[in-house]
Amino acid sequence: MAEALEQSLEVSHRGGADTVYQVGVETIQREGLAEQYSYETDADLFLWVSQMLRDLLSTTSNADFSDAVAAAKAQHVSHRFRKTFLRERSTPLPRSS
Repeated sequence: MAEALEQSLEVSHRGGADTVYQVGVETIQREGLAEQYSYETDADLFLWVSQMLRDLLSTTSNADFSDAVAAAKAQHVSHRFRKTFLRERSTPLPRSS
């Protein structure tokens, strides 16, 4: 489990951070998380799912980004929170293609 996290960090340090981000965003979009949380930016979703992946790797050594997206999709965000968030947020940057 620690090896997977170390490999991920190693890729980031070798200049592969763009690749990790791209794969993460593609997985988020493919799995429908971006549609479920359309009020969030790709970067916000990537950071959230990356944290979920780190949490999963602490208990499941073979967890991947798809597993983390599934865990994120299973979390419930209340209507009240979403309404407050949308009212108080600033205009986000455009989504990446």
